[in-house]
Amino acid sequence: MEIFTVHRRLEGSAGGSVYDRASRHRAGRALVRLLQDPLDGPVLVKEGFAWWAALFGPLWALNHRLWGYGFLLILAEGAVAAIAAGLADPVVDAALALAFVAVVGFSANDARRAAFAARGAPAVAIVAARDRDAAFLRYVDRLGTRAAP
Repeated sequence: MEIFTVHRRLEGSAGGSVYDRASRHRAGRALVRLLQDPLDGPVLVKEGFAWWAALFGPLWALNHRLWGYGFLLILAEGAVAAIAAGLADPVVDAALALAFVAVVGFSANDARRAAFAARGAPAVAIVAARDRDAAFLRYVDRLGTRAAP
């Protein structure tokens, strides 16, 4: 069983104003379809270790539109490489690299949650399910039962 936080843009949030303005124009509508704001609907973020972030740190961050976090990872990887180059022991180098990868993997989804909250889409629910699709269906089902009289 996996746990997901559900992020959704709140009504009246200013975060979507760029897409709203762009969608009023023909070229803007094409751009909106091309870029497709990930916060148009609910976004599920898995709790726990992010393997793809641990393996491909900055690329994972850029793929998830975490520009600042990606830049920070590039700087941190450079610092770790500089420290490792100054050390003569390969065991310490490997331990340092493994520790860095572990920190990135454990903090990546937290950075994603913080970015969603900063964009006006805080966590609105926590859902437990076997996978992302089942979690989404459980969240939508929960919304349907709450809206019924």
